[in-house]
Amino acid sequence: MDKYYPLDKIHYMNNYKEHQKEYNNRFYSYATYKTNLYIRPIENGTFSDTTEELFIVNIPELSALNEAVLMNSKKIELLLKDMPKVSVQHFMTNLLINELQSTNEIEGIRSSKQEIAEVLESVQKKGDASKEKRFLGLAKLYAYLEESDNIKNVEDFRRIYDVLVSDEIKPCDVLDGELFRKGPVYIKGGSKTYHVGVVPEVKIVSGLARMISFLESSVPDLYKYAVVHYYFEYIHPFYDGNGRTGRYIMCSYLAKKLDYFSSITFSYMVNRNRNQYYKSFENTSKSLNKGEVTFFCIDTLTILKNGQEKIIANLEEKKELLHTISKNLNTLIKNDDERNVLFILAQAWLFEHKKYCISVAELTELFSFGRKRMDTILWKYSKLGYLEKIKSRPTIFTLEDSFAQTLKARQ
Repeated sequence: MDKYYPLDKIHYMNNYKEHQKEYNNRFYSYATYKTNLYIRPIENGTFSDTTEELFIVNIPELSALNEAVLMNSKKIELLLKDMPKVSVQHFMTNLLINELQSTNEIEGIRSSKQEIAEVLESVQKKGDASKEKRFLGLAKLYAYLEESDNIKNVEDFRRIYDVLVSDEIKPCDVLDGELFRKGPVYIKGGSKTYHVGVVPEVKIVSGLARMISFLESSVPDLYKYAVVHYYFEYIHPFYDGNGRTGRYIMCSYLAKKLDYFSSITFSYMVNRNRNQYYKSFENTSKSLNKGEVTFFCIDTLTILKNGQEKIIANLEEKKELLHTISKNLNTLIKNDDERNVLFILAQAWLFEHKKYCISVAELTELFSFGRKRMDTILWKYSKLGYLEKIKSRPTIFTLEDSFAQTLKARQ
């Protein structure tokens, strides 16, 4: 058998005896990582009577994906090294807005990119005005993802939940256990029940404790993160907010292994592959797949790899455009200060939606001259039709569209 099939397919293609034989071959293979994480498979919203240990078979397809993700991360880091710092910052902000918007959309939480951008701005500036904003906890955790600590104890899951989503939880979904939920929780779609969370709370706690131990094992990191992502959602420790909390935990660990940009595109890519993402969870929990998470790891790493490839293509295109813009500005603008100001504004225009461009105050901080000189430059090029003022408080200028297109044009 050349193709590596899921175990449930083996069952339908052959018979019970061949299915059990193939399971034994996989589970006891030298290429298999055992996890010490156990599930009761779920069929039609009901737990089976059997218990299965989750295991990964390190097949060539999975190993190649792991290598590709690591190589892509290095490529992204090299591309970023060659780009101006202002461009990198704007690109990161844009990715972060997409990520936060996407993690909300997956759960059906209404938000706008402008709302997300405003709360991110207030978090980055650490202003008091941010205290009343929605999604404050979400923005804070993602904005400082690289500084997050590894999860050391079960209480850390509750701490993340409290900061991340507790303010958005409906009264009927408020936690009633010591740390997590006491009652059952069901994931439904129409009349079908897809998943049932682990009960009682003591089993939630013991499952999460095992998960922490698994994170310290010698299994390859990206495999571990995928398995933990599945297992956290399998346990489903909260009545609501599991998806957002689980994806944040996934991103926080990815940020320690890969470049920051790879880590903050996970929810964005999940949102664009939502059906496959949910199907992967459902398939892994099937009785006939007997705890094999190889295909869940493949699906997760494929989502990650595809996201990286989009980042790489975007960065390569933007890098080429920046080179063209810089050459055209050198031809058009002879004064160094004026040319440098316009180049910064061009970077903001290129990497972000114009509603989220750099303010005049932020722009001035990048130069040795003061606000008066900055205002003179901005008004000069506004009168020439090169810039347009799009906001007053704070004051924000961006490139006028026709001038931007002139800068992008190759000579």
